[in-house]
Amino acid sequence: MIRRKVLGFRVMKALFREIYDEMDAELSKSPDLRVQQLIDLDENLDAGMAKFESGLTQDQRAEWDELRSMIDELRRYAKLAKMRLIAGDEAVKERLREIELSMENTSEYQEAEVEIERSMHQTRGIGDVFKALLMWKDSPEERLAAKREEEED
Repeated sequence: MIRRKVLGFRVMKALFREIYDEMDAELSKSPDLRVQQLIDLDENLDAGMAKFESGLTQDQRAEWDELRSMIDELRRYAKLAKMRLIAGDEAVKERLREIELSMENTSEYQEAEVEIERSMHQTRGIGDVFKALLMWKDSPEERLAAKREEEED
């Protein structure tokens, strides 16, 4: 029993050492390099998943869509966590606000706002009826994301 505990402690110590060494190596890189590596990794993952999706059968599609949404949620969480570790919460908030402001000044964003105002009085299906009942209105960000999805399909 004692031997098993000692072995367990050694395994945990080795695991902690591995994590420490990995963090130390990661933190010794410049923040810009780490951010770029995160972006590259995410783009590679996205390309790999798109390639995988292209080979799916119709039966596999529903399961993949469910799995894909979980993967996307994990990706968002991982990106945010890594950005917070790299730059700190306040710097991330500031940078996200800068990005938001720069988006609002684009013609594409303003076009999405105008499109939302126009489409508020047009119904396209049952989903729009429910949105109207709930007084739901898409944000320009949601509209831009939907446009990008349509363009990708």
